[in-house]
Amino acid sequence: MLDFAIFAVTFLLALVGAVLYLYPASRQASGIPGLTPTEENGPI
Repeated sequence: MLDFAIFAVTFLLALVGAVLYLYPASRQASGIPGLTPTEENGPI
């Protein structure tokens, strides 16, 4: 029973750590920054 409790606590800590690590990446704007068009009519 103690082994399962240690495993559960470790798994929950890893899960919370992964969410906190990946959360800032999801807040950033999608796409590649710096490639937004500056003119309506692009180069032909």
